[in-house]
Order: sequence, then C-alpha cells, then structure tokens
Amino acid sequence: MSRPTHLRRARVFIGTLALGAAAERAGAEPAHGFRFEVRGYAQLDYVQAFQGVDPNWVAALRPSRIATDPATYGTSPEATLSVRQSRLGAYADAPLGGDDLHTALEFDFFGVGKDEGQTTIRLRHAYGEWGSLLAGQTNSVFMDGDVFPDMIEYWGPAGMVLYRQPQLRFSPVRGASTLAFALERPGTVIDHGTLPGTFESHAPLPDLTAHYRFSASAGHVQLAAIARDLGYRSTGAAEARQGNVLGWGLHASSVATSSLGAASSATLRLSAVYGHGIANYMNDGGVDLAPTSGGSFEAEPLLGTVAFVDFAFGPRLGTSLGYSFVQVQNSSGQAPGAFHRGDYASATLTCSPRSSVLTGVSYTWGQRTNFDGNTGVDQRAQLSVKYSFSGVLEK
Repeated sequence: MSRPTHLRRARVFIGTLALGAAAERAGAEPAHGFRFEVRGYAQLDYVQAFQGVDPNWVAALRPSRIATDPATYGTSPEATLSVRQSRLGAYADAPLGGDDLHTALEFDFFGVGKDEGQTTIRLRHAYGEWGSLLAGQTNSVFMDGDVFPDMIEYWGPAGMVLYRQPQLRFSPVRGASTLAFALERPGTVIDHGTLPGTFESHAPLPDLTAHYRFSASAGHVQLAAIARDLGYRSTGAAEARQGNVLGWGLHASSVATSSLGAASSATLRLSAVYGHGIANYMNDGGVDLAPTSGGSFEAEPLLGTVAFVDFAFGPRLGTSLGYSFVQVQNSSGQAPGAFHRGDYASATLTCSPRSSVLTGVSYTWGQRTNFDGNTGVDQRAQLSVKYSFSGVLEK
C-alpha cells in the first residue's frame, strides 16, 4: 500500500511521560532518547466489480476466490464501500544496554480466516527487537515486504511471498546489508482431494527460515530459503494414518530505483519463488500438502513471480503497474476443481494533494485456472481516499 512521504507530526500523548518517570523511580535504565509514535490512516475504498464475486471477498481481489462457474455468484456487477484498510499502530524506541529496544503493535480491520468478509481488528505486527534478537509477530524472514507495489488494492500480487508470522529471529549481520535466521510458527494447508476420510495437520518442528540482503544506494537484492517439516494425520478414520513430508523453498527478490530527473523516479520490484510445500507463505493460492492416487501426501510444487514498476512524478503524483502469477503442479489425487494457477494484474494512479491526503484509482484483473483447465475471471475498478495521521513523543 502506498504511503505519503511526509506526515505531519505533533507532540502528543503526554501521559506517557509519567510512565517513563515511574520506571526511572523504580530503578529502570534512564530513558534518554525515548521515542513513542502513533500513526495510521482512515481509508475508504469504493470497489466496483464488473461481475458477481464471492461475497466475503468483495473488497479485495484474490484469484483463488474466483469462481470458474458463472452460476456460482452470477454475472451482475457487485459494488462495496469498505473501511477495512484503515490502520493504526504504536511504535516505541528506547536505549537499552548500549543498543535500541524497538517495539511495535499494529493492526488493520480486514477480517480473514473465520472473520473473512468482516470489518474487524486484524493483528499485523506485535514484536520487540533488541540488538540482534527479535521476538513476536512480523514479516517472515522468507518474505521481502519491499516488493509490494505502491497500489491501493488491498490484497496485492498473487505470486508474492507475503506472510506475517510469530517468530524468534536472530540477525548476526545488521545495517545496510543484513543476514537473518528465524524459527517461525509452523502451519500446513492440506487438500484431502479424493482420499477417503479426513486429515489434519500437525507441527513436529517450527519452520526454519533465512535470508541475506545486500543493499546499495539504488536498491537491494535479497536471497531467502525455508525448510519445513509438514506433518499430517487422519481423523475419525478406521485406519489411522500419519506421516511427515519435507517442505522447502528458495526466494530471490530485488527492488531498484532510478532517477528520472525533476524529482521523478522509477522503482522496479521483482521476485521469483519456487519450492515444495510453501503455499502457506504465499499471498494467494495453492496448498502445502496434496494427495496422490496411491493414498499418500506430497508437498505440492509451486512457482510464483512478481514484476511491477512504480513511477513517482514529483511528491504528488504516482503510478504503479505490473503482473504476477502463482502456479502449482497438481497431484494426481486432487479433485478436478482444485486450484492450479492464479494470475493478477493491476494499474494504479495516485495523487497526494497534501502530505497527509492520498487519493487513487485503479483497475485490477484476476484469473483462476483449475486442475481441469476451467477458468474464471474477475475485473474491478477501485476509488480510494486516505487520510493519514501521526503523533510523536520524544524525550
């Protein structure tokens, strides 16, 4: 999601001074250089779908939620006005033992999972970072959040690695270039396919992730890897079956910015990911484990790509356009209607008449292809207005 480059800041939240003073009286380390910030935005999205769509996904385009049978949701246009993208976060920095302690708590209102289709609190980040150690929920080490384009459509490229995870992260190399390793919460998406009975996932071990990012003045290149122990077991069947499958993935990404003169620039955002059993980390589409005709499970192969370019024409105008896809190699035991491929393309124009005001229009196209070759298409236009705010306390 694009963000205005300049936000008005005010010195607020004076009550936090009392908390800092109380900590010092209790013998805590003096909070010289303490900084506390609250920032966020209120945003309205008018989304106009040109055909019938999943009622739980009117406000965002996900290729995996596109129907391949027109009778499922009909062909009549569908419209919604949504405030689910609105966001609020609190962030604090304080010196501790010769290093900074950084903490963050951030959420939006876009319900997913059991809350999909609802306007409700959705936790995005909740973590602390001190020196080389981070603990809490934030972007997976396998992910490169900078690949996300400057667009107003909420969900974004289908073929992008995009997952915020509870994790324990160690970064032995920090600075312009980084090296990081993490143990992350495991989770497996299983397709039962044509197998009799039902199955559930279990987590023998946490996921192991790593990345190295090389940064320069014009941008960065990041290489990431993941290893997963994907467990499954039958439930409610006469014959108990269980097993473990190795999941793994490799992810390369890059962001590069070039000046076009007169305060204008172009930013290229690229990524490619391949692996087996990594759908849980993708922005959309696929499963981690899929059945074979022989009655076992295998880690489903997956390929995802992102190619977007963002243009900034001075501090007020911007555009973004690009294409992304995610494709899986289906297993022999999956049903004909199983997800096979999701395509996603978007074009966005934004205008920021003031530093804390953003307006934008976009066109987004998506297509789903099933295992049996059937396809469905979703096309949408969107108009968004966003008002940002920020308040800072320093002492």
